[in-house]
Amino acid sequence: MKKLTSLSLAPAALFISGAAMAAPIGGYDAWTVNAGVISATCPAGHSCSNLDATGNGILQQKVVDNADTTVSYFRTIVTDEGATASDLASVQALGFRIEGQIGIDGGGGNNYTNRSVIKGGAVLGNDAMSTVAEINSGALASGSLAPVVLDQQQGLGATTRSMDWHFHENGVNYLELNAYSTGGVAGGGAGNEGAITVRRSGALTAGGTLTLGASPTEGVQTLAYAAGGSVTAVWLTQAASGIGSFTNRTLGLQRYTVITNNGKTNVGGTSIDASNADGTGNFAIGLNGPGTEISGTQFGWNSALFGTQPQQYFENSISTGLVAPNAPGTFADDFVIP
Repeated sequence: MKKLTSLSLAPAALFISGAAMAAPIGGYDAWTVNAGVISATCPAGHSCSNLDATGNGILQQKVVDNADTTVSYFRTIVTDEGATASDLASVQALGFRIEGQIGIDGGGGNNYTNRSVIKGGAVLGNDAMSTVAEINSGALASGSLAPVVLDQQQGLGATTRSMDWHFHENGVNYLELNAYSTGGVAGGGAGNEGAITVRRSGALTAGGTLTLGASPTEGVQTLAYAAGGSVTAVWLTQAASGIGSFTNRTLGLQRYTVITNNGKTNVGGTSIDASNADGTGNFAIGLNGPGTEISGTQFGWNSALFGTQPQQYFENSISTGLVAPNAPGTFADDFVIP
């Protein structure tokens, strides 16, 4: 991996980073690399000149606004020495890249945007690691979009286990924690499989109502939330948890929590929850045909607040057990890293 010994970066530039929110002038990934030599498109209306730090795996330029030459930026692109990527898709498939701009002169040092991506293995395989963050401020911030995006995704040492974690601020304002394991086969009783998704939406601009539908032991429940507060959603499902056939031993639990501030915990929150437990060890589900998604482990999902609804288990093709959705399903791991 490229060693940043020949270039002095602002501390924020060392963030491990990357989702597509704000962007430098001309946008991210407007470059290619051939055997470590980086070629970048100069943004429209600007003039670009390479600086001394440029070398194998590094391009540093001064970018000047032609309409107002008192406004300029440093643009820095870093990737592995010797790397080759001839188009956008291959650039975004690189295992390591950093790209950012910082304002200088009339551009102002508070104008800053930075993205970097580190991937391990073959583009997000379960045993790989991918860490992403993006930060931006000043004139390089993109309107109301998030000034901070953090993402971490990592396999857990086996191809059937994975986890991811995300924190978005402002534009897409929710925390997301996903983990899943598909090590067992519910129909055969060999081990437990499970998934958990935790998401949070904060600094709400308007009030509303969260609703959980009827479950075996709870009726329909509602929970009001107000502008300015935060809400969280937790969904847990686990196969091979109960007794009897696979149709009554797949746990489903869902909880909504409302808190009146945007702190880091749910202290003082009010919650509603529902599960498919019947009180005797059974967790009944509904089957909808071989190869299709089951029902009975979710009781309402607010996509406007919490993003893409996670998928429940699928019935296998011979109706003897449950399987996780095929990639790129949304069982967990539903955040796309460019």
